[in-house]
Amino acid sequence: MGASVAIEPVRSDQLGAVRQLRAAVGWQADSRSVQELADLVGPGLFLLWEGDRAVGMVSAIAHKTLGYIGNVAVLPAYRHRGYGTSLTQWAMGFLLEQGVKTIALEATALGEPVYRRLGFREGPQTDSYLVGGRVHLHGSEAVFSANPRQLDTIVSYDRSHYPGDRERLLRFWMARRRAFVYWDHPMQLRGYIFVGEGAIGPWMADDPRIAEALLAAALSATHFWSSLHISIFADNQAACHLLESCGASITMRTRHMEYGATVRWPKQLFGLGDLALG
Repeated sequence: MGASVAIEPVRSDQLGAVRQLRAAVGWQADSRSVQELADLVGPGLFLLWEGDRAVGMVSAIAHKTLGYIGNVAVLPAYRHRGYGTSLTQWAMGFLLEQGVKTIALEATALGEPVYRRLGFREGPQTDSYLVGGRVHLHGSEAVFSANPRQLDTIVSYDRSHYPGDRERLLRFWMARRRAFVYWDHPMQLRGYIFVGEGAIGPWMADDPRIAEALLAAALSATHFWSSLHISIFADNQAACHLLESCGASITMRTRHMEYGATVRWPKQLFGLGDLALG
């Protein structure tokens, strides 16, 4: 008789199993990163157990009516048993119980057929870039370094454009990354960008001119990093042009996929925050 299989929420004393699993599939697996993931998604972090061994994982986070599935991983020796599908279905059920109307995820070419069979439909292509070296962009005196007192304004701006409520994520990023804001007269927020820990995003702006000024500020503040990662929807041609003008190179391409209600992604969305979290 084969070992029993179960999917369960991760307990605080099981984060070591999450680290081991992430390390085995080549993902960042330091204690801080895993703890932060657990803190962010809370009860939406799950492990798949075969007997007494954790062999798969998935995360699910709800931004009110928009939910994200990410971190789908199965140990190589346990693949082709339907575990990835089971984890995704479990995460879908969890999000639907939270009242989510649209579930989003990023799929590799290998994963696309699996998600399509589960009812996901194709969205825009997502390009992940690596930015490094000297860049020359047009800045603006309207861009300022943000402080925590401005977070509520950033959250309000994000809510007015982004199809979900990312307040929890924005508060998390404000505590760990540096943020820049673009203020228009009379002190109206027209965009923001976060940068830190080797990554840029999220990046929201009312138009390409403002987006460029924000990107210039973010890059000028991170000269001590040799490279920065950023992901964008490829159909935002203005964002593509800005990154290509910086000499950025594409390192990975995935397919954004959605289940449930159709989402209209705003033109203000220049850079994604996190491929697994939204």
